[in-house]
Amino acid sequence: MSLLLADLVWRPITGTRWGLAISAAHLLAALLCFRAATVQPAVQPTAETPEGPGDQKSTRSLYWIGLALIMVLLSLNKLFDLQSLITIYGRGLAKDQGWYSDRRTLQIALVAGAAAVSLVGLLVSLYLLRGHWRERTLAHFSLAFLLTLVTIRTTSYGPLDAFLYGLPTVGNRMNAGLELAGAVLVSIGALQALQSRKNSSARDRAA
Repeated sequence: MSLLLADLVWRPITGTRWGLAISAAHLLAALLCFRAATVQPAVQPTAETPEGPGDQKSTRSLYWIGLALIMVLLSLNKLFDLQSLITIYGRGLAKDQGWYSDRRTLQIALVAGAAAVSLVGLLVSLYLLRGHWRERTLAHFSLAFLLTLVTIRTTSYGPLDAFLYGLPTVGNRMNAGLELAGAVLVSIGALQALQSRKNSSARDRAA
């Protein structure tokens, strides 16, 4: 195969204001999620959350650490434009192997697959969020939105690219605005968890 990574025309987007702002927003969200992981309180088990205090604290910590790690990866992806590298490599591979003219079928399949994974993720979320709707819902679904956006964007499907990058008077700001909004919402979700911890501590002191 003649296609080599060295042949790809790819540059990280660290020099653009939008790229730096979004990468920083992802990193801020990651830091807040790590913070939420360290301060989640141990609470008494209930019918909705049958784990014991120690188990529930560990579960909550792992949950927020997981979100934080994903946000770090999204920050690196934006900083170095890794998804464009994947897209360019895939395009070059398609041309090299002679199926570039049939790429639309694969792109549609990938978009449909992303939608299916999102649906399955939504169903799994109903279990993961049980007993923690107030703390986790906003951050959880905002992250799901971000992952779906990045996955669909990587396919470089024409109609979606036109919506994300080519709307009159909007241009790339639609894509950047959606990703930035998702990162901000994850941060707000983490802050909600932190506030919940403060309220729980205040009630414990009052008791």
